[in-house]
Amino acid sequence: MRGDEVIQVAAGLWRMDVGPATPEGVLLELSVGEHIERWPVDLAQSRALVPVLQRLLRRADAALSPAA
Repeated sequence: MRGDEVIQVAAGLWRMDVGPATPEGVLLELSVGEHIERWPVDLAQSRALVPVLQRLLRRADAALSPAA
C-alpha cells in the first residue's frame, strides 16, 4: 500500500449456515484495489462497536467544526 489508495469498506450480516438461520454477526470487508480482507465480528462485538464508532465520529465532527 502506497498511502494514496482508496480504502473501501463494506459491512453485511453473516451466518454459519445457509438458510433461514439467524445472523451470527457482522462481516466487515476492507479492500484496496485487488486486495480484500474480510473480518467476521460476532453480534456482541458488533453491538459494542456502535457507541465506539459514534464517539469517534463525534470527535471527528468536532475537529472539523470551526472554533467558536
